Amino acid sequence: PYGFFKASVVSQTASSGGPTFGSNDFPQGPLLLGDTGPTADGQFHVKDRALRLGTNFEWPDASRNLTLTGKLELDFEGDFTNVNNRNISANRSSQPSLRLAWMRIDTKVADTPVFFQFGQDWSIFGSSTLMDLFETTGFGFAQGNLYERMPMFRTGVQFGRRDFKVQPEFAITLPGFGEPNLTDEQRTGIGSRVGPESGRPEYQTRIVFQYPIFRAPGVAPAQLIFSYDNAERAEIVPAANIPAGAIHAAFPDGVRLPSSRNAWTAELQ
Repeated sequence: PYGFFKASVVSQTASSGGPTFGSNDFPQGPLLLGDTGPTADGQFHVKDRALRLGTNFEWPDASRNLTLTGKLELDFEGDFTNVNNRNISANRSSQPSLRLAWMRIDTKVADTPVFFQFGQDWSIFGSSTLMDLFETTGFGFAQGNLYERMPMFRTGVQFGRRDFKVQPEFAITLPGFGEPNLTDEQRTGIGSRVGPESGRPEYQTRIVFQYPIFRAPGVAPAQLIFSYDNAERAEIVPAANIPAGAIHAAFPDGVRLPSSRNAWTAELQ
């Protein structure tokens, strides 16, 4: 078992304003994105939601070449629930939410290490070289974070000789996109809509090259990582939302607007 608790007192001279960015319980940037009234809307917050608890598991070896491991981790950094019986209890009342939960099978095929993993873990796109252990709400907020925790099926194989290792990995994940127009009920109920409505998974892959440049005790091997992500989204406009007339006549059954995402990274640590 492991975990940590962090409490903070935050005083900020200005807020981002507006119904979306104003009055949050953590500092946000960029500032002044909405109407803040006659002042810059300076705010004061006491935050004690950064509590994280987790446990690592390892099952007794079923055989010499089979290892089963797992992780279950939760925290109180999730969104506030949108129900009266909790909101009435206290300011900023929150409940624990699942953060990481996965099981992994490591084995060997012809003396080559292979693994299979399923559950919610860090994406293999962009997450390799970003802080995750002490990540809390707002780390790098609005600055282009790449990492994400997501449900996935993942596999990989490791090649190498002596200290030099090469490990390609591949995962199919729940397709996720930023969707600012979701209602509270949609966001808490389904999380993402346009990704799943594409009718296909999100594909992620990476390849890691590892070698110990410095062999001093406690120094991790250096890694060069290349990763790729591909996903599709589909915005559905129902027929009832299309104005009557020529437009409705052209699209009597509604409109499906798809688009795709392709991304690459190169990372060094």
